Amino acid sequence: MLAHYTADFVIETPLALLLVDESNGRLASKEAVKAYWEMGLKKIPNLEFKILNVLTGINALTIYYLNKATNQKAAEILFFNEDRKVCKAFVHYS
Repeated sequence: MLAHYTADFVIETPLALLLVDESNGRLASKEAVKAYWEMGLKKIPNLEFKILNVLTGINALTIYYLNKATNQKAAEILFFNEDRKVCKAFVHYS
């Protein structure tokens, strides 16, 4: 999965506030995001998403989905660089 992201990938998500105290909701680097995702999978090992919609823009897309484990909806906005790799993301939750 991380092969689709740049080394300096940045994600801003309210869940990082809960899992990574010093993050202020922002994680910068592929390694930091990998550690964050691993923490999330330990907390919710049956993590599964249902895609509700995908919206496209210029060098970006938004995935609107349902987290089936928590029944929470989210929108994740992914921004792509010139090499078509994800360089930043913003996540919003209902």
